[in-house]
Amino acid sequence: MRAFSQLPRPLLLMEILGIVLLVVSPFALRDMLPFSPLNGKPTATALLFAAIVLILPVPVVMIWRSAKLLAPKLFHVLSVRNKR
Repeated sequence: MRAFSQLPRPLLLMEILGIVLLVVSPFALRDMLPFSPLNGKPTATALLFAAIVLILPVPVVMIWRSAKLLAPKLFHVLSVRNKR
């Protein structure tokens, strides 16, 4: 499997931002954020869903790349072994 650092930079930034939102969500739920409008259950729920949306593209890309390597004929891609 390819290294995690070989993913496109925008995807890595989306992943990092999603993880940050995932970490901030419980703080918003417990009213521990310094900016009071960001505290509360609706905000925590919104942060959680936003984090999930930002994190999902990376696994999709990784699964897509793995599927291309495992079944090249399915995607009409020549494998490395067939190129030689």
